Amino acid sequence: MFDFLFKRKPKTPPAPVVVVVPAAVAPTAQRTAAMAAATDLQHDEAASVAFLLACDFADARLLAAQGVHSATALQQVLGAMRNTDRRVAKLMQARLDQLDAQRKLLTLATACIADAERLAADPALTPNQVSELDRRWQALTAIPEPELQAFATVRVTLAARLAAQAALQRAVIDTLAQLRALPGEHAPDVVRSTLDALDAALAGYRTSADIAAVPKQLLIQCDEAAQVLRASLVAIEQQHAARQARLTLLEEWEAAAPESLQESTLRRSWQGEVAPDWQQRFDELLQRVVVARPVKVAATVTVSVFPVSEQKPVFIEALQAMEQALDEGSLQIAAEADKRLRALDLAAVRPTEAQTAQLSRLRAELGRLQGWARWGGNVSREELQKAAEALPEQALAIAELAKKIGSLRERWKSLDVSAGPAPKELWHGFDAACTAAYAPVAAHFGKLAEERQANVVVASDMIADMQRNADALAGVDHPDWKAVALFCQRSLQSWQRLGPTERKEKKRLDTEFNTVLQRLREPLAAIRATEIGQREQMIADVEALSANDRSALDTLRALQDRWQECAKALPLERNDEQALWSRFRAACDVVFARRKEAASEADAGRIDNLQAKEALCLALEQAGTLAIPEVASLLRETATAWQRAGHVPRASENAIDTRYRQAVAGLQLQVDHAQRARDALAKQAILVKLQLCQQVESTLVSGDGDAAALQDQWQALPALTAPFERALGQRFGQAQVAAQQADTGYAATLEANRAVLGRELLRMEIVLSLDSPAELMRERLQLQVEVLQVALKSGQPVATEQQMLVALCNLPALADGPATARLQRVLERVL
Repeated sequence: MFDFLFKRKPKTPPAPVVVVVPAAVAPTAQRTAAMAAATDLQHDEAASVAFLLACDFADARLLAAQGVHSATALQQVLGAMRNTDRRVAKLMQARLDQLDAQRKLLTLATACIADAERLAADPALTPNQVSELDRRWQALTAIPEPELQAFATVRVTLAARLAAQAALQRAVIDTLAQLRALPGEHAPDVVRSTLDALDAALAGYRTSADIAAVPKQLLIQCDEAAQVLRASLVAIEQQHAARQARLTLLEEWEAAAPESLQESTLRRSWQGEVAPDWQQRFDELLQRVVVARPVKVAATVTVSVFPVSEQKPVFIEALQAMEQALDEGSLQIAAEADKRLRALDLAAVRPTEAQTAQLSRLRAELGRLQGWARWGGNVSREELQKAAEALPEQALAIAELAKKIGSLRERWKSLDVSAGPAPKELWHGFDAACTAAYAPVAAHFGKLAEERQANVVVASDMIADMQRNADALAGVDHPDWKAVALFCQRSLQSWQRLGPTERKEKKRLDTEFNTVLQRLREPLAAIRATEIGQREQMIADVEALSANDRSALDTLRALQDRWQECAKALPLERNDEQALWSRFRAACDVVFARRKEAASEADAGRIDNLQAKEALCLALEQAGTLAIPEVASLLRETATAWQRAGHVPRASENAIDTRYRQAVAGLQLQVDHAQRARDALAKQAILVKLQLCQQVESTLVSGDGDAAALQDQWQALPALTAPFERALGQRFGQAQVAAQQADTGYAATLEANRAVLGRELLRMEIVLSLDSPAELMRERLQLQVEVLQVALKSGQPVATEQQMLVALCNLPALADGPATARLQRVLERVL
């Protein structure tokens, strides 16, 4: 009933004690048999697992573990061997990690293959998607062969798709180039057949599975080029027919006699654009016609030579100017010179025969050139009329259209000067074409006029709105200056974005706007001047901060927050805001730089501390080969030196502390392992020596065995701690002496102490909260009362668990199997 008083849970669960039997007790034959059995079971996973769980030999377990490969078996063995056999546990964990890595790799590879198959079926496949897929696949290593083959198959399909897309895009680009190159010099039937073939090719491209990869703009350009070309086929056919008719007419003229042809008729019939070689043939034909034209010979009049009159110099000067103008090709100057010559009285001038012949020749040349000029001028006027008629079809911008119409009219006027006045029919046709082409320009200018008038109304409304705001501002004691500043800024931006207005209204509106805007800006400027003074004061406060003051950073942050609040409450002019902010930021940077410099100076002394601590860490890291006592001494000395060392730079503080803790932890772990190993050996030695004592005592009672042979085993065991060595050594020596002397009295003592041993074991089980055999429950309850009474008595020393165990080891008594097992459990709990 008092079990709850004694069932105390230990702080740490005791490590299981493995009783190491001396080599004489564990024959080598058993180990050899276990190794042989483990070798035979390597190909039977289930048998290997069963053998592992039951085997007592570590090497045999490790050999049998080589045959465990499945995840379930690995988990089972790992759970059983985690605290029993470290080598087997590490092997099982490594194989489980390898299986997990293989599963992850297979999952990633399967995902890549699935993505590749999806891309292969995607009509909108792009090279970027394939590149990303290849990058993901190349990041995987040690891929199984089936997945490699599956991905390679799909990758070939993707490569074929990309190649087909590239070929399709190249074909569409070539088709567009061919459409733009037509018609060239080809005949209309060739152009039509080529266009039909290209349309059929485009239709075939559109049915391709990879058409989604072709840019839509490229297909649109192809359609537009084909439509334009098909719409111009009629004009191409007409032009081709006209050229053929002109070529036929030229061939007929060349076949006829030059005398039968008229130059004027030829020029009227030969109009329009022709090939250069045809024009050359026509010019040669005209030259033959002019040469073959009959020359009218005027009658020679003999005039007597008379003295030079006042008109003589004018005649000679005009004659020379006319000849020079004709040589230079200036028909207008030559015509003016001829006009002056006709105004003179030749009878009074009385030119010489050479002068008369020269005058006739010059006038004939002037007439010929004027004829050519009139013909060329009419041809040019017809071209200008055609150009004016074609303007509406060109879909030009309004400005460009107006410029072209003005240019056409200027060229028409220049032709009136160089080629004479134009026929009325040509003029009326040209003027009607220019008027029709100018209709969109006139409408556009009319629309602009309406917009200018509407902008005048908008500007007036804006000025009125600003006037109302200015009046309202004058009547408010504490206006929202930020709103006022934003209103002024937005009003100015809106005014600048306002469209054009009438010139006569522009100056008046600008004056009114600036006047109203100035009414708003004057009080705003006064408030901004006050705000600038406050900003200047904040800059001065920052410049006055001391870098060594601990509160400098707090003060600086407070000033920065205040600056932001002021900037949000009232924005200054952009230039003022930027200039003040630059000064404030520069002052803050100076404070930060000074504090950084001071911190650097403070860190200079910490570098030496860092080097000292690095040396301590290096010494700890290199102490792995030292003996355990030396390692323990080094840890104590290093801890003292570490505490004496000062602070290190903040940037290196975490790193050096982590390095020190890791080095100390590694050495402490080494010391702990050694201590646990010593404790395990000591516990094992106590158990073995206790067994030897029991064997000597059993030999004394039974008379079987050689007690003296056990002396060698006793000597081979290491020495125990003083209490246990003294108690067990005394018990073993007494048993050896009694065995040698065949002391029956000692044997009787051993038999008599059997009950004492049982009672002391029961007491120890009560104290250690261990379970007792069921048949001893009544005695346990009685003894619990006794133990409780002893514990409640004050002033009496209470023996510790180890003292009780030493007394139990020193008690010579015979023990049967259950008693021996109970004694071992007590030893394992106490030690």
